Amino acid sequence: FREQPTSDYGVDAHVEIRDDEGGATGRLVGAQIKTGESYFDEPRDDGWIYRPCDRHIEYWLKHSLPVYILLVNREKKQVYWQLLDAS
Repeated sequence: FREQPTSDYGVDAHVEIRDDEGGATGRLVGAQIKTGESYFDEPRDDGWIYRPCDRHIEYWLKHSLPVYILLVNREKKQVYWQLLDAS
């Protein structure tokens, strides 16, 4: 996990994928992290609806890395994630 501590447009961290033995692979994904109860206001049977603005969606879809959206519920110590794609 490599946090992006400077102001950014829409990727909060880079995460390096590990192999089955826990070794580094050199493969990265981007992580956009959203924390707060407001992100859990629209429940569905299979999760929640997250409504980002169009400019962020365009940025993530054009990013050189696959980008995952992480919704964090600190109170329950839970993280839910989804790969952002055009489908």
